[in-house]
Amino acid sequence: MRQQKIIGLTLALLAACGLTLNKLSLADSSCSAVTQKTDRINKYRYKGGELHHQIRTHISSMKEMSGDRKVPLPEALTQIIIVNQPASGNFLLSLIAHPHNKLRRRAINAFIQTWDTMNLQQIDSFIQNAIELKIDCRKRYP
Repeated sequence: MRQQKIIGLTLALLAACGLTLNKLSLADSSCSAVTQKTDRINKYRYKGGELHHQIRTHISSMKEMSGDRKVPLPEALTQIIIVNQPASGNFLLSLIAHPHNKLRRRAINAFIQTWDTMNLQQIDSFIQNAIELKIDCRKRYP
């Protein structure tokens, strides 16, 4: 009788462990999916000067822009800007703030296309620095 109880308890323990192992393997698979996503995000995460270098390199490699034409951003640049907010938005704003900067128009394009990731202060700064009011006055009035 005692031996049957031990066998019964052992089988119950194994069954319980088996169930736990199945749940653990499901947890491991979902954990690995999260890890893979984190690895993809971390691929675009930079700090300080390296972030500035990456953004400047991607913006420099874009075609020259003129007029109202929007050039689509490379996927890598979009991900770099999104993952590294607010530092990436601040760097774009530093490029936009200088009217004679060669990369200014491309930085404006990048800022506009990632507008939904910017915070309120960045959008306010963008409006103040990027929008130019021009008035063409006549030389003489009748």
